[in-house]
Amino acid sequence: MSETMVTWLTQEAYDRLKHELDELIANRPVIAAEINARREEGDLRENGVAAPGMVLTVRYESDDETETFLLATREEGSHGDLEVYSPGSPLGEALLGAKEGEIREYNLPNGGTMKVTLVRAEPFRG
Repeated sequence: MSETMVTWLTQEAYDRLKHELDELIANRPVIAAEINARREEGDLRENGVAAPGMVLTVRYESDDETETFLLATREEGSHGDLEVYSPGSPLGEALLGAKEGEIREYNLPNGGTMKVTLVRAEPFRG
């Protein structure tokens, strides 16, 4: 069962969005070439941002050890031996959008807070 969502736009809004889409389509080969060039150089910074589907390695402020886990929902299938944290959990919400090296803070169940550093973010390869 799928319902079609209808969004009403003014002609001005439609024209603006259509123009934006046309520009994105026109620039697509340039962007793809830039990504390929960076990939060859080993410089893909866009992969260092915490997002669902990424394996995150973090370090808590009170610990020298790191922890590695998958940021995803448990319903997404087998994750091997990786611990899974939901993007909706306090830790998951705090890390969403974090770049490698960035420090974020989240609330603990006991009412305190904890600082956590994103050490590494890499795509999950299940």
